[in-house]
Amino acid sequence: MGDAVALGACQTYEKGLGAHALTVVAGFSTTVGAAYRYQNQVSEATGGGMPPPADVQGPNYTSTAPTVLCVADGTIDVICSDHTPVDDDAKQLPFAESEPGATGLELLLPLTLKWAGEAKVALPIALSRITADPARVLGIDAGHLAIGAAADVCIFDPDLWWTVDRHSLRSQGKNTPFLGLELAGKVRFTLVSGHVVHES
Repeated sequence: MGDAVALGACQTYEKGLGAHALTVVAGFSTTVGAAYRYQNQVSEATGGGMPPPADVQGPNYTSTAPTVLCVADGTIDVICSDHTPVDDDAKQLPFAESEPGATGLELLLPLTLKWAGEAKVALPIALSRITADPARVLGIDAGHLAIGAAADVCIFDPDLWWTVDRHSLRSQGKNTPFLGLELAGKVRFTLVSGHVVHES
């Protein structure tokens, strides 16, 4: 969701229409420079390369950007990963010709934590945007901890820093504009119905 659409969501919310809205975590985390680095990575794989312009720097949002504000105050109540892995063959083409899509599942948590830290959003609120709030919108009993609730739990270390690279990503798709970025927040255990299904 871009900032223009975010403004529309805010206006809808203010009118009390009861609508829900979601945004992709990469949409307000990607920097313009990262997009050019990503283009350069793809171009180099096909024998060419184009360095980012010298004047391209910094993120494409600030702590007062509409999307960031709307996510923080709950107008946009869901953050999703938009996990769309694409294999290398479909990506090793000139940037404009390559298949759209990028891995996002493993980046949802750390990018959400990064946004929360920079936008000064409390951790429980940030986590609710990727857990309890989506479940509430979908009308399912999930995304929260309670006696008698399903023991679907994600245990993570918010202070564990790691570098996004092709080796650290377990997804089939290794393409992301965040390659080379250091992020804090790593999932250590995933439990489904009380059983450990993932450990790192």
